[in-house]
Amino acid sequence: MEQHAEGGAGILRGGNFLMGDDRARSVIRSIMGINFLMLLLALVPATRNWMDRFLLRLRTIGLEDAVGWSIPVWFLGSTVLASVLLGHIVWRDRNPEAENLTRRLGFEGKVLLGWWLVLFAVCIYGYSLGIGG
Repeated sequence: MEQHAEGGAGILRGGNFLMGDDRARSVIRSIMGINFLMLLLALVPATRNWMDRFLLRLRTIGLEDAVGWSIPVWFLGSTVLASVLLGHIVWRDRNPEAENLTRRLGFEGKVLLGWWLVLFAVCIYGYSLGIGG
């Protein structure tokens, strides 16, 4: 069973949906944009006050814990999803030439690597705050 989607959006083979490179790259860009925006909202003092007020409003209806837990789950899950999509792009276009790998990773690979480093730094910072008492 093989179906080709219009515009190269993907191929359905035996129930497995494989995204096309353009669509996967746009999903990666969207995920990384949302992640960096959410991180900035949490770190910038003016927007941090907005977030605090939003969470206080959620407390009155009992959703503060659910939203509080869903944010780290989103960060981890979306980062893993973006990494899998980038790995899919690299795997589909595999070529032993090293210079070709840099071209295939492109902007999305650099942004994803930067996000992994930021996520790692935030985790180390949180860990060091916890140890400090």
